[in-house]
Amino acid sequence: MLRALLRNQPLLLLDEPLTGLDEDTRNTLRAMLVEHKTQGITIVLASHDEEDRQVLADSRWNL
Repeated sequence: MLRALLRNQPLLLLDEPLTGLDEDTRNTLRAMLVEHKTQGITIVLASHDEEDRQVLADSRWNL
């Protein structure tokens, strides 16, 4: 986490961002977040949803 903060790069902090969304909106937002991730934006995600974590987390940090 500290390395992400020190990189002087965009950082997105999300706390349960997909909770309570309908399926279409959830999938759209997931796709947007994956796109941001591929562009090098660091995403710190807190989620109780296993599927969200599987889709958005790097495998090394997927707890």
